Amino acid sequence: MSSPATSLRIVMATTSYPRWEGDHAGHFVASLASELAQESHTVTVVAPHAPGAEQAEESAGPSVRRVRYLPEPWERLAYGSGIVPNLKRDPRAWVGVPALRRALSREVRRAVRETRAEVLHLHWAPTALLAGAGRGELSGVPTVLTLHGTDTALGHRGGAFGRLLSAALDRVDAVIAVSSEQATRLREPGAWDGPLEVIPSGVPPSLFERPRKPREHGAPFTFVFVGRLIESKGVLDLLDAFLRLDAARPGSARLVFVGSGPLEARLRERVVARRLAGEVTFAGHLPHCETLDAVLGADALALPSYGEGSPLVVTEALALGTPVIATRVGAVPELVGDDGGTLVEPANVDALASAMGAWVADPESARRAGAAARVRVARTHAWPILAQRTAEVYERVARPTPPSQVD
Repeated sequence: MSSPATSLRIVMATTSYPRWEGDHAGHFVASLASELAQESHTVTVVAPHAPGAEQAEESAGPSVRRVRYLPEPWERLAYGSGIVPNLKRDPRAWVGVPALRRALSREVRRAVRETRAEVLHLHWAPTALLAGAGRGELSGVPTVLTLHGTDTALGHRGGAFGRLLSAALDRVDAVIAVSSEQATRLREPGAWDGPLEVIPSGVPPSLFERPRKPREHGAPFTFVFVGRLIESKGVLDLLDAFLRLDAARPGSARLVFVGSGPLEARLRERVVARRLAGEVTFAGHLPHCETLDAVLGADALALPSYGEGSPLVVTEALALGTPVIATRVGAVPELVGDDGGTLVEPANVDALASAMGAWVADPESARRAGAAARVRVARTHAWPILAQRTAEVYERVARPTPPSQVD
């Protein structure tokens, strides 16, 4: 990757960032920060503290400052399912909002001042308000906001989150969307008419290098699902489709659920009732590295969600050469593309079962889809490429070309 002519001093503010080694929270923010630091940019990350996490980290990569905002046992607003779900689930979490806002904005101002930052990069719409972007000492610092999908989708519905998204957009100079579908929404009248770049979340180059084991002749075709076991993820539809497939082709396929959630007991009951405990397994919540192993070892990823932003698990699956059967929601169609798998409509169990059955009958077609998508995603979603594109956005807002130099 070629770097810009000169390095930049960057402050990133985020409400989700890995709290310790191996933590998956905000790992894509950490991947971008690390890649930028490797390319000689100075990166300082400001994120909320969480129980058990170090307050600061200094290394050859980004400098990390974790903000204390309440006594440690009460620092529960961020992380977990995210700020908005946390507020919906526990009204007591609202007590952390003003405290986090004061602490985060204060630390962002300090980081901007001490590092003489040339760019402030915010991740997620709520961060723009919590960090106090566009106010006081930050008013002269060009600000970039990355919207990661769910914030745009919620904002599109209007209401309180629509107002939050509008307020966030009013405070920034440029926006990065993680999908073309998201960018289209942002370009609707009255949403955002400023600089807008589509830069997806990426994956490390090491994923493209991991070898896939050849399929054993006659082995059952393995589908893997990764995510929360909740209705909106389509897990009930997925099990229904698998049961139809098994009835038509007994023993020809396996289904692995990776994740946990409120529907797990109901799913397990149905599996036991059909005496399919050997064909359908529940791996529970796994560390990220083990989740990748499960996806790599599967013949296909199944994600029949009713709604998505830009699901990273799809990108990771394609980077590993695992094809995808999914629904036409959010950014999934542009991720899967014409070569990476099969798309069906949400809640269409017949189409889902048919798509699964087609690959069980012809595993080679699934292997070819995965191999083709792996080559494509290596060109478009590797972190070094995406960090370069992000740095170019920084350059445009921090060091705009003088009018006299414009042709």
